[in-house]
Amino acid sequence: DTPLFFPIFNILCSPFVGDDPNNPANPWTGGFTGCAKYYTDLALVDSEPYATLDGKDLKIRRASSGLFNLEAQDFDGDAATDGLYVYLPKGLEPGEYELEFGGEFTNPFGEGVISLKITYNLVVE
Repeated sequence: DTPLFFPIFNILCSPFVGDDPNNPANPWTGGFTGCAKYYTDLALVDSEPYATLDGKDLKIRRASSGLFNLEAQDFDGDAATDGLYVYLPKGLEPGEYELEFGGEFTNPFGEGVISLKITYNLVVE
């Protein structure tokens, strides 16, 4: 009875990963939320995301976090994310499942593509 919510592809913007919203050389505006949106928009150009559960397509949705406080590895400060996610509100019945997701995404930070192919073998008790 536990809902599942997981990312297919997402971008994190924060000083934790070197982002500075006050740097005039940045191509984005709107603070960390604008940063995450900007790079996600670039990554989704010509992208081919997918998500399946036992071979059946799952609905993929774009979502953004808004500004939040990130605490990680000696860091405590602002961050924001944007990306593609899957939400299964009802959870899964007991049994075994194969969850696959990923895709081809334009590299928002340079040349080429980012390829993701992830498989989880789930056991729900």
